[in-house]
Amino acid sequence: MGTVHSVDRRQQILELLQMEGKLSVAQLAKRLCITEMAVRRHLEILQESGVIQDEVVRHRVGRPLHLYSLTPSADTAFPQGYRALALELLENAEAIGGPALVEALFQRRTEELSGRFQDVCKKEPPDQRLAALERIQNERGYFARLIETEPNVWELEQHHCPIQEVAVHFPQACRSEHALFANITGLAVETKQTLCEQDKPRCCVFTFREKKAVPREAKPAR
Repeated sequence: MGTVHSVDRRQQILELLQMEGKLSVAQLAKRLCITEMAVRRHLEILQESGVIQDEVVRHRVGRPLHLYSLTPSADTAFPQGYRALALELLENAEAIGGPALVEALFQRRTEELSGRFQDVCKKEPPDQRLAALERIQNERGYFARLIETEPNVWELEQHHCPIQEVAVHFPQACRSEHALFANITGLAVETKQTLCEQDKPRCCVFTFREKKAVPREAKPAR
């Protein structure tokens, strides 16, 4: 029988907890056919990762019992079908209503997110608006970093894209993000590069600068 690696053991623990809810060290050791000491080492690593938690159950007699269960963060350890579902829905929308329907769906998404985040950046100086945008994008899972490259010019790097698989098939997704940034910051935005490009850059990069004032046309003399 082949050796089971530590990572595989920890995945087995997560799968057991997913199936059975709460288990003790002794119960896990019995199901995995390993020692309780080995189980505790794996549980310690999983707790440090934030994917499991323990509950102390006290009895009138004997030592308290520790029962282990999954945290909401453990969802990422199991197969997810969200991306495939999103792609299927967009492909079906395109088949039913053509590219115009897909464009309308992304336009609606832009409007919805703009309304949700607009107040966060409202009436602040440009650098604070962009700092707020950086926080928003990090909360959305984009691993964003804001850099002022020259006076009043900023670059927002995004080192992960949760919608990349969708964006590869539907470029409207990238255009939607671009429009969202312009809407909630009120700044001029340029998309310098994206993770969807063929040469696979290490991150998406957006440049922000203040919009140039458009001079008013002089009224003709009477």
